[in-house]
Amino acid sequence: MRKYGDNGDDVEANEQELDTLLETARRATRENEPAAVIEACERALSIAPNDTRFVFMHGVALRRCGDYDAAEPNLQKIVDAAPNLAAAQQEFGLNCLSLGRLSEARKSLEKAVQLEPGLSTAWQGLYNARAAEGDDIGACLLYTSPSPRDCVSNLVCRLL
Repeated sequence: MRKYGDNGDDVEANEQELDTLLETARRATRENEPAAVIEACERALSIAPNDTRFVFMHGVALRRCGDYDAAEPNLQKIVDAAPNLAAAQQEFGLNCLSLGRLSEARKSLEKAVQLEPGLSTAWQGLYNARAAEGDDIGACLLYTSPSPRDCVSNLVCRLL
């Protein structure tokens, strides 16, 4: 027996379509085709507007296409829902950096590298945010240091 949602939608068919759209979006991401990711995500979000997988992928693809204003609500939604997800903090921070909101970018990127120190793109973004804020010493220390703890140690040693 098939299941139907409150609005009469065929739940099983929707789940199958979402699975297909997820695979399409993932393949397009691997092949660096953000327009195809956006298309798959928009179709998926028309079926399941709160599916965080598609909200996140859609926001990332929009950011990578340079549509920072459109990306922001999606990325903010994911950061709010999962503040300890390093990838979400990184993407939100990079988006804020592109919008010129340096303080927000720095905070989000600092959180990303704190959660996952191996995120080289977040480190690069954090360097760019600090340099744009005029914090040349902090930016330089980030560039030469593999972790925030080492940055503080380097700064203390250089000031002594």
